Amino acid sequence: MSPKVRSFLEAFEKHLRNLPSTEKADILKEIESHILLGLEHGQSESEILQRLGDPKVLATGYTGEYFLQQKSKSPKLFFKKLLFFASLGFFSPIVVTFLGGVSFAFGVATIALAIATILSAVGIDSIAGVSIGAHFGPSYQITGWAAIPIFIITMIITGLIAKSCWTALRKYFASISSRYRNLVPKKEFHA
Repeated sequence: MSPKVRSFLEAFEKHLRNLPSTEKADILKEIESHILLGLEHGQSESEILQRLGDPKVLATGYTGEYFLQQKSKSPKLFFKKLLFFASLGFFSPIVVTFLGGVSFAFGVATIALAIATILSAVGIDSIAGVSIGAHFGPSYQITGWAAIPIFIITMIITGLIAKSCWTALRKYFASISSRYRNLVPKKEFHA
Protein backbone atom coordinates (compact mmCIF):
# COMPACT_ATOMS: atom_id res chain seq x y z
CA MET A 1 0.00 0.00 0.00
CA SER A 2 1.07 3.53 -0.67
CA PRO A 3 2.36 5.87 2.05
CA LYS A 4 -0.88 7.86 1.74
CA VAL A 5 -3.02 4.79 2.56
CA ARG A 6 -0.65 3.68 5.34
CA SER A 7 -0.84 7.16 6.85
CA PHE A 8 -4.66 7.06 6.74
CA LEU A 9 -4.75 3.60 8.35
CA GLU A 10 -2.29 4.62 11.09
CA ALA A 11 -4.36 7.70 11.93
CA PHE A 12 -7.53 5.59 11.84
CA GLU A 13 -6.01 2.95 14.14
CA LYS A 14 -4.84 5.63 16.58
CA HIS A 15 -8.45 6.81 17.00
CA LEU A 16 -9.66 3.26 17.70
CA ARG A 17 -7.66 3.20 20.95
CA ASN A 18 -10.76 2.63 23.16
CA LEU A 19 -11.52 -0.70 21.51
CA PRO A 20 -10.18 -4.16 22.38
CA SER A 21 -7.32 -5.28 20.14
CA THR A 22 -9.34 -8.06 18.47
CA GLU A 23 -12.14 -5.64 17.57
CA LYS A 24 -9.59 -3.09 16.36
CA ALA A 25 -7.90 -5.71 14.13
CA ASP A 26 -11.26 -6.74 12.60
CA ILE A 27 -12.17 -3.13 11.83
CA LEU A 28 -8.76 -2.43 10.28
CA LYS A 29 -9.12 -5.53 8.07
CA GLU A 30 -12.57 -4.31 7.01
CA ILE A 31 -11.24 -0.88 6.02
CA GLU A 32 -8.21 -2.39 4.25
CA SER A 33 -10.45 -4.75 2.27
CA HIS A 34 -12.72 -1.80 1.44
CA ILE A 35 -9.73 0.08 0.04
CA LEU A 36 -8.47 -2.95 -1.92
CA LEU A 37 -11.94 -3.63 -3.32
CA GLY A 38 -12.20 -0.02 -4.45
CA LEU A 39 -8.82 -0.26 -6.17
CA GLU A 40 -9.92 -3.48 -7.91
CA HIS A 41 -12.98 -1.64 -9.22
CA GLY A 42 -10.79 1.05 -10.78
CA GLN A 43 -11.12 3.77 -8.18
CA SER A 44 -8.09 5.83 -7.23
CA GLU A 45 -6.68 5.86 -3.70
CA SER A 46 -7.61 9.53 -3.44
CA GLU A 47 -11.26 8.83 -4.32
CA ILE A 48 -11.48 5.99 -1.82
CA LEU A 49 -9.82 7.93 1.00
CA GLN A 50 -11.93 10.99 0.25
CA ARG A 51 -15.09 8.87 0.45
CA LEU A 52 -13.92 7.34 3.74
CA GLY A 53 -13.43 10.86 5.08
CA ASP A 54 -11.63 11.94 8.21
CA PRO A 55 -10.05 8.94 10.01
CA LYS A 56 -11.09 10.34 13.40
CA VAL A 57 -14.76 10.68 12.43
CA LEU A 58 -14.77 7.23 10.83
CA ALA A 59 -13.18 5.70 13.96
CA THR A 60 -15.77 7.46 16.12
CA GLY A 61 -18.53 5.76 14.12
CA TYR A 62 -16.99 2.35 14.63
CA THR A 63 -16.31 2.98 18.32
CA GLY A 64 -19.88 4.15 18.93
CA GLU A 65 -21.25 1.10 17.13
CA TYR A 66 -19.05 -1.18 19.24
CA PHE A 67 -20.23 0.36 22.51
CA LEU A 68 -23.88 0.15 21.47
CA GLN A 69 -23.56 -3.55 20.66
CA GLN A 70 -22.11 -4.38 24.09
CA LYS A 71 -24.81 -5.76 26.39
CA SER A 72 -22.57 -6.17 29.43
CA LYS A 73 -23.83 -4.91 32.79
CA SER A 74 -20.25 -4.20 33.85
CA PRO A 75 -19.84 -0.83 35.62
CA LYS A 76 -16.48 -0.39 33.86
CA LEU A 77 -18.12 -0.67 30.43
CA PHE A 78 -20.98 1.59 31.57
CA PHE A 79 -18.53 4.37 32.51
CA LYS A 80 -16.52 3.84 29.29
CA LYS A 81 -19.74 4.35 27.31
CA LEU A 82 -20.56 7.46 29.32
CA LEU A 83 -17.13 8.96 28.74
CA PHE A 84 -17.11 8.12 25.05
CA PHE A 85 -20.54 9.55 24.27
CA ALA A 86 -20.06 12.56 26.56
CA SER A 87 -17.02 13.56 24.54
CA LEU A 88 -18.85 13.77 21.21
CA GLY A 89 -20.40 17.21 21.23
CA PHE A 90 -21.36 20.38 23.02
CA PHE A 91 -24.58 19.12 24.63
CA SER A 92 -23.42 15.55 25.10
CA PRO A 93 -21.64 16.12 28.43
CA ILE A 94 -24.78 17.73 29.84
CA VAL A 95 -27.21 15.10 28.55
CA VAL A 96 -25.00 12.11 29.35
CA THR A 97 -24.08 13.40 32.82
CA PHE A 98 -27.69 14.17 33.71
CA LEU A 99 -29.26 10.96 32.37
CA GLY A 100 -26.36 8.77 33.51
CA GLY A 101 -26.27 10.36 36.96
CA VAL A 102 -30.03 10.15 37.49
CA SER A 103 -30.14 6.57 36.22
CA PHE A 104 -27.26 5.53 38.48
CA ALA A 105 -28.57 7.37 41.57
CA PHE A 106 -32.10 6.02 41.25
CA GLY A 107 -30.74 2.55 40.51
CA VAL A 108 -28.74 2.64 43.76
CA ALA A 109 -31.81 3.97 45.60
CA THR A 110 -33.88 1.08 44.23
CA ILE A 111 -31.34 -1.44 45.49
CA ALA A 112 -31.19 0.29 48.90
CA LEU A 113 -34.99 0.20 49.12
CA ALA A 114 -35.00 -3.51 48.25
CA ILE A 115 -32.52 -4.15 51.07
CA ALA A 116 -34.56 -2.01 53.48
CA THR A 117 -37.71 -3.94 52.53
CA ILE A 118 -36.03 -7.27 53.23
CA LEU A 119 -34.60 -6.02 56.54
CA SER A 120 -38.00 -4.69 57.62
CA ALA A 121 -39.65 -7.97 56.64
CA VAL A 122 -37.30 -9.96 58.88
CA GLY A 123 -37.82 -7.57 61.78
CA ILE A 124 -34.65 -5.46 61.71
CA ASP A 125 -35.72 -1.88 62.44
CA SER A 126 -32.30 -0.27 62.86
CA ILE A 127 -28.65 -0.81 62.03
CA ALA A 128 -25.93 0.92 64.06
CA GLY A 129 -28.45 3.35 65.51
CA VAL A 130 -29.93 4.32 62.14
CA SER A 131 -33.60 3.42 61.92
CA ILE A 132 -34.96 1.73 58.85
CA GLY A 133 -38.39 3.01 58.00
CA ALA A 134 -40.44 5.58 56.17
CA HIS A 135 -39.74 9.01 57.67
CA PHE A 136 -42.31 11.76 57.27
CA GLY A 137 -40.62 14.64 59.03
CA PRO A 138 -38.70 14.71 62.31
CA SER A 139 -41.54 13.46 64.49
CA TYR A 140 -43.30 10.79 62.45
CA GLN A 141 -41.94 7.56 61.04
CA ILE A 142 -43.30 4.19 60.07
CA THR A 143 -41.11 1.15 60.78
CA GLY A 144 -41.44 -2.60 60.60
CA TRP A 145 -44.14 -4.36 58.58
CA ALA A 146 -46.12 -1.15 58.13
CA ALA A 147 -43.23 0.38 56.14
CA ILE A 148 -43.03 -2.47 53.62
CA PRO A 149 -45.86 -1.24 51.30
CA ILE A 150 -44.30 2.25 51.29
CA PHE A 151 -40.89 0.74 50.48
CA ILE A 152 -42.34 -1.34 47.65
CA ILE A 153 -44.22 1.59 46.09
CA THR A 154 -41.17 3.85 46.37
CA MET A 155 -38.93 1.09 45.02
CA ILE A 156 -41.18 0.69 41.96
CA ILE A 157 -41.16 4.46 41.34
CA THR A 158 -37.38 4.81 41.71
CA GLY A 159 -36.83 1.71 39.57
CA LEU A 160 -39.04 3.13 36.81
CA ILE A 161 -37.20 6.47 36.92
CA ALA A 162 -33.83 4.67 36.71
CA LYS A 163 -35.03 2.49 33.82
CA SER A 164 -36.57 5.45 31.97
CA CYS A 165 -33.36 7.48 32.23
CA TRP A 166 -31.29 4.47 31.17
CA THR A 167 -33.58 3.90 28.16
CA ALA A 168 -33.37 7.58 27.20
CA LEU A 169 -29.57 7.45 27.54
CA ARG A 170 -29.36 4.37 25.29
CA LYS A 171 -31.58 6.10 22.70
CA TYR A 172 -29.32 9.15 22.86
CA PHE A 173 -26.27 6.92 22.39
CA ALA A 174 -27.97 5.25 19.40
CA SER A 175 -28.86 8.58 17.77
CA ILE A 176 -25.31 9.88 18.10
CA SER A 177 -23.83 6.62 16.90
CA SER A 178 -26.16 6.44 13.90
CA ARG A 179 -24.97 9.86 12.74
CA TYR A 180 -21.38 8.62 12.82
CA ARG A 181 -22.26 5.13 11.57
CA ASN A 182 -23.59 6.64 8.34
CA LEU A 183 -19.98 7.53 7.60
CA VAL A 184 -18.83 3.89 7.77
CA PRO A 185 -18.16 2.52 4.28
CA LYS A 186 -20.71 0.34 2.56
CA LYS A 187 -19.63 -2.91 0.89
CA GLU A 188 -21.12 -2.05 -2.51
CA PHE A 189 -19.19 -0.63 -5.46
CA HIS A 190 -20.46 0.57 -8.77
CA ALA A 191 -17.92 0.45 -11.57
